[in-house]
Amino acid sequence: MKQSIFDPNFQNRDSPAKIVAALERISETFKVLLWEKANKHSLSPIQIQIVHFIAYHSQDKASVSHLALEFNVSKPTISDAVRVLHQKSLVKKLKSEVDGRAYTLSLTSKGRKVLANTQDLGEPIRMLALTLSKTDQAHFLEMLNKMIYGLHNMNILGVQRMCFTCTYFHETKRKKFCQLLDRELKPKDLRIDCPEFILRD
Repeated sequence: MKQSIFDPNFQNRDSPAKIVAALERISETFKVLLWEKANKHSLSPIQIQIVHFIAYHSQDKASVSHLALEFNVSKPTISDAVRVLHQKSLVKKLKSEVDGRAYTLSLTSKGRKVLANTQDLGEPIRMLALTLSKTDQAHFLEMLNKMIYGLHNMNILGVQRMCFTCTYFHETKRKKFCQLLDRELKPKDLRIDCPEFILRD
């Protein structure tokens, strides 16, 4: 039988298994924080995530199709979540001038209040990250970037607006470079979600 990362005996002799188990714990922590905020507003975790996403991303990314790709869920799942947000007057639909059936989403004043009340969602994890040295933070960020990029290449994660998949990113054995910013990228400069991102062909 294949070894399981959930088997402590296997974990104890396999560092990659420990890494996976540790990431799973951190993932569970984020889920707990997300559920706490969602419950306070009688929303689901995905609805809270949608509120945050459309608040900080361009209008063209606030469509059902894009949100489904962003959160790796089906369009019907996103449509159901959006329907509730719309019924609660947390979002409004902006019809496309090109396609009358298509629309994007924008927060209402009520939606912005929910956003303000959930802004500190990931703060406990961020505060722990702040206790790491600047060197450790940069190294940790670089390792996470590599793992996210790897998962993207395995078609497990969808849309990733990160340096490694961007047309402006160039890497040699010696350095990483952003052609848009026209400067070398240190580990701490690597972005997870870049507003200027353009997918590399």
